[in-house]
Amino acid sequence: MSYDKNFGNDPGPRQSTVGQLFLRDLERLWTELLRMSAVVENALRHSVDIMVHQRTDLTNNVIDDERLVDRWEVRIEEKCLTILALHQPVASDLRRVAAVLKLNSMLERLSDLASHIAVRARKWNDSINRPPLGPEFEELAMGCLALLSDSMDALARHDAAAARALLQGPRYAAIERLRNTVRKQMKQAIRENIDNFDSALRVINIVRNFKRVAEHALEIAVEVVYLKEGVILRHRSQRQIDLDDVD
Repeated sequence: MSYDKNFGNDPGPRQSTVGQLFLRDLERLWTELLRMSAVVENALRHSVDIMVHQRTDLTNNVIDDERLVDRWEVRIEEKCLTILALHQPVASDLRRVAAVLKLNSMLERLSDLASHIAVRARKWNDSINRPPLGPEFEELAMGCLALLSDSMDALARHDAAAARALLQGPRYAAIERLRNTVRKQMKQAIRENIDNFDSALRVINIVRNFKRVAEHALEIAVEVVYLKEGVILRHRSQRQIDLDDVD
């Protein structure tokens, strides 16, 4: 994934509150955050490969990446706190550091989701009784990965217009429809053969995890708009999220 090395440092005129040392430290922080995002995105792609292409050999890689990201998250948080203490940024500079803290936490949660999907996918592959997956499952998984990839690209390019397009577009709704379809397929498989229960339940949990991936992708897009424009968006109401979770 390409990124703008000047992300977090708007080229337009602005009053610097902390000077060149702050800008240097912030640029390094953003570079590290984007490196971590690439690891997280790759782990999620591996988790899909485990499920769709039976690449169970990748499971330990995803688990190792989760542990790496856990340590990375702590390190980035510590660096953010150091920047706050040393430079005491205000206004847009403070907004950038606050955004790093939020994005750092989102990436850690995405890494956790990748690990959960990978472990469940390996167990599903090892199951004797497992219902077949329809094409909707792979379409859902790839749709979530594409949404995340596009939000990461918007983040790297500091592209608020692209982020707004993701938030206003129909892609999340399509993902939710696919999740409902897969869930219905698995419930039907259980009704037809109770021996399918464990493996079908794993699939239901996996598609729920993918839904969380899509939600985090939109949350990243919200942060891009906040960083660029200083506008706080709420792409979905909590009530709507709660309604989506009703099975």
